[in-house]
Amino acid sequence: MDYITLDVLNRIAADVVTEAAKDWRRLCKSAMPSTDCNFAELDEFFQSGCRGYIDQDLAKKIYTRLKQERNAAGQGGRSVERNGKYKHNPYVAKKGKVIVGRYATEEKAWESLESLHTRAI
Repeated sequence: MDYITLDVLNRIAADVVTEAAKDWRRLCKSAMPSTDCNFAELDEFFQSGCRGYIDQDLAKKIYTRLKQERNAAGQGGRSVERNGKYKHNPYVAKKGKVIVGRYATEEKAWESLESLHTRAI
């Protein structure tokens, strides 16, 4: 019978956090979010300290760095965020720091940003 060692568990935990950070960076590069990969769930994961997968201080450092990267990408990039304060239309579509609109679903918010490129100025 094979046993899982602590080293193996630590590597698996590190891989989970690494994949979450990769997903975050893909979204910062304007990748289309999905039910499996979106900022709402990733924010929750990192705000929880990576759910105990890694040391809490390290989790805070990683989350701080990822937020900085997102802010830098957001200076001209597109993003969709969930604002829990609003019961109706909780998804906020942004171009840089400018709010483009509020939507009921994340998909509708992204659609509005996609059509933003084709609109005449």
